[in-house]
Amino acid sequence: MSTTVIILSAAVFVALILNLAVKSELGDFLTGGAAFLAMAGGLILYSLAYTELDQDVPLAIVRTLYAVCGMFMGKNESPTVGNCAVLKPLWTRLLFWFFHVCALYATASAAIKTVGERAMRRLRLFLLRRGRLVVIYGARADTVSFGQQMLARRKCSVVFVDEHPDPSCIQTIRDSGCVLRADRAATTPGRAFLNSVGVYSGTGRRISLFALQQSEAANLRFARGFLSALSAQSVSPDHTDLLLLGGEQIIGDSLQAGGDGHGFGNVAVIDEAGLSARLMTGYFPPSKTLKFDADGKAEEDFEAMIIGFGHGGQAALRSLVMNGQFYGSTFRATAFDPKYESLTGRLYNDFGEIFTQYRIDFHKADGRSREAYDFIRESGRKLKYIVIAAGDDKANLELSEELRRFYERRQHRPLIFELSRRGVRKIGFSGEPDKMLTIFRPEVMDGAGPDAAAIRLNHFYCGDNGKTPEQNWKECSYFNRMSSRASSDFVPSMIYAAGKTPQQVLDGDWDLTEAQKENLSRTEHLRWCAFHYAMGYAAMTEEEFDYRAEEYRAEKEKTGKSSVRIAKDAENRRHACLIPWEALDALSTKENAVTGGHVDYKNMDLVNVLAVPKLIAPADIPEEKG
Repeated sequence: MSTTVIILSAAVFVALILNLAVKSELGDFLTGGAAFLAMAGGLILYSLAYTELDQDVPLAIVRTLYAVCGMFMGKNESPTVGNCAVLKPLWTRLLFWFFHVCALYATASAAIKTVGERAMRRLRLFLLRRGRLVVIYGARADTVSFGQQMLARRKCSVVFVDEHPDPSCIQTIRDSGCVLRADRAATTPGRAFLNSVGVYSGTGRRISLFALQQSEAANLRFARGFLSALSAQSVSPDHTDLLLLGGEQIIGDSLQAGGDGHGFGNVAVIDEAGLSARLMTGYFPPSKTLKFDADGKAEEDFEAMIIGFGHGGQAALRSLVMNGQFYGSTFRATAFDPKYESLTGRLYNDFGEIFTQYRIDFHKADGRSREAYDFIRESGRKLKYIVIAAGDDKANLELSEELRRFYERRQHRPLIFELSRRGVRKIGFSGEPDKMLTIFRPEVMDGAGPDAAAIRLNHFYCGDNGKTPEQNWKECSYFNRMSSRASSDFVPSMIYAAGKTPQQVLDGDWDLTEAQKENLSRTEHLRWCAFHYAMGYAAMTEEEFDYRAEEYRAEKEKTGKSSVRIAKDAENRRHACLIPWEALDALSTKENAVTGGHVDYKNMDLVNVLAVPKLIAPADIPEEKG
């Protein structure tokens, strides 16, 4: 009896120590190894012993199996088989007890793991009731990495929700201190789910939802269900954030809190390719590939090549259009894709004006074709940017490696990027390492952090209205938020075109000559136009302007005031300011004749240029990261 107690106690003790001391993968390996040794050793020793005791082979087999199963329940047959020949040598007796210890260890380890995981889950659910709550819908490798970074950088609790989590990530989630919920109460969130994670009626906790499934429809369904649960709990929009992988502006409009108080307080709707493209032009702006004279006028044209024109290639084009416009420079982009005709229907339909306003050419050829390399040679130094967006990592890698080898032997090397759903990789030359920027990082995706400059810029536009930047941002329409983001993203390019560094501007050096003011104002107008073209806007015709002017007069005559913005028709995406910079004075005069106001559209561009020092902070200036 004492021997059994000692063996059992030792096995349990060892199992407890090893489960606490080793990583889960090693613990599982040790448990499996112990179970295998116990079964194999027990079968050999017990079969030899019972063969000696029982001449009946079937009976010996049954007794052996019974004895081996008993090993895992703490039983041993030492009194029965102890005098058998196989156990008379000391070394076989030692093996006999060693195999029993292995069996007990395997059983104790599995039990401790099960009980421990339940206890830890309860503890983590309890801890979720404190601090900021981060809910991540979608559990796969990249989202789990994002959750781990959030946990390390912020004082928050992280819970993953997924109907079908990636099996390879389940243990990682548990080891990192997060909670995984795959139950129906979580995947169709209601009050019960919110209560289980410490969100009660009228809570003041910060609640951030990251809907990161690869299905836009699934993200939208979960976000709406989560929003309904928050509303039922009377949680104020002021305490909520949403980032949703989707891509459509209208989704953001429907989820953002409006005058009725229903919605998330801060909403960002993104698609992975679009965010990757924004990272690319943010960290490696087209402006850095050009030369500017002392007056801020570009001395070179900007030309880009896009290989692959699916979702990623189209996102790259729109981002390059918005960030590649400079006074003195002509924009050109050339796309290579054998299937481009079957991929561009919606792009032409919704954003067709970019093909009218800018030189964008297509080649029905692969990026590895002779036609593609003939284009590269003919373009020479004019080619500043090459974006590879073939649709999968293997194809991207093959294309980038071929281009790397091609340009290694040449002096002129454009910036070359691989664009994927995970992020963007800048290709290095001459031993320089590639630089990878992933989108699944807190500084890119977390709350208002990425929008700090945009919030500050929007507050500047709002003027001295007695509200905080955050209050003005909350009241800002989703489209205007996107406009502020685009404008703030361009600030580093404006600084570079002026021949200054961000640090100089932060130190107060933004004294511009009259020539610089005009040239940078022209650049700002080109950027503003490019943003609107990339968002589906087109120039307003004179007939449309006159019609809206009549609407303005009629409403003002009837009510004494008018809400009609003559120059902007948001519903039909028309804007009267989508004209050359030189024509803005005439437009201002024409509108003022109707309204009696003092609008100066050309001066608006100058105001944006002069405001640059008020719009930046050290954290807004991106650094190239590996």
